[in-house]
Amino acid sequence: MGGLSVEKASFAALWVETVLYGAYTVLYMICMYILIKRPRKGSRLAMIAVASALYALSSAHVILNMVRGLVAFIDEENAEATLERISSPLSVAKQVSYAVAALLADGLLIFRCFAVWARNWRIIVFPVLLFIGSTVTGFVAVYHVSQATSTSEGYFYRRVAVWGTAAYMFSLVTNIIVTGLIASRIWWMSRAVQTHLGKQHTQVYSRLIALIIESGMIYALSILVFMIAYWQNTHGHKIGNDALAQVVGIMPTLIIIRIGLGMDAHNTNRDPDGMSGMASTDMAFASTGSTRTHDGLHMDSHARGRAVVNVGLDQDRGSSSNTRSQSFSLTGSGSGTPGGKETDRLAP
Repeated sequence: MGGLSVEKASFAALWVETVLYGAYTVLYMICMYILIKRPRKGSRLAMIAVASALYALSSAHVILNMVRGLVAFIDEENAEATLERISSPLSVAKQVSYAVAALLADGLLIFRCFAVWARNWRIIVFPVLLFIGSTVTGFVAVYHVSQATSTSEGYFYRRVAVWGTAAYMFSLVTNIIVTGLIASRIWWMSRAVQTHLGKQHTQVYSRLIALIIESGMIYALSILVFMIAYWQNTHGHKIGNDALAQVVGIMPTLIIIRIGLGMDAHNTNRDPDGMSGMASTDMAFASTGSTRTHDGLHMDSHARGRAVVNVGLDQDRGSSSNTRSQSFSLTGSGSGTPGGKETDRLAP
């Protein structure tokens, strides 16, 4: 194994996770403020539940890690043996909390992809199979962690290594594929907008693509860094592993915050409280006097120069009884709205 001792690696991992948890706590509070201040019909409670579940699991992980560190460095005489005893209740509970959080985050990402692709289930067949593979291998790995008897191999115990590697690889491939699907769908829609309204109206889509790729790839890159350290047989993998427990919750929370604050378009509308609740460009889709483009978008022949693309935890405002518009958001799913207005949101 590498020159980094298990004691130093565990202490560094605890420090890194604590720093990330502090940042995550701030992000979570901002997220809750946005969700409560700008409620959405039908999805507000679900989003609060998902964000809170991820935060609770990440909190449990850092608390368990802290307690395990105190036991190893203060209560026990042999810290190395204690830290390498991966079958202890504290160690198993840590792995369970991360496994559940990772599945929740991956499931949310797949559902967002499902919504972006107009609820086309064929698009998510392969990602769902990968998700099932990640679920099975993840919990089998946790089972072998609980059954490990050797105190010298730790997480390099053969059965843990095989099943754990499989679980992380399933999750890594799922994130890369689903992120690519979401970005490609938004890119395709931006081409339609550019064709009919001009290049200046595609800025919102470009920023959405950047947001999806940046946020999705943060988690994927974190997994990759962890796996490289693990394959090098160094205890440094502990730092990456504990950091992942926070990144897995930070990623979806960051998406909600950025969109909720309207950071994805020019010409941002601001609420009376001074915060941008949604961002918009000048684009509109109407059901009366409209033409259907080759991309399936309904363009109003009398209002081709104006449109509304709402990006955020939006509340539809200023709608007329005969207007059909499309709102593009990473935090909603398609639904009809009162007054004849129909929105098509691009994510859960």
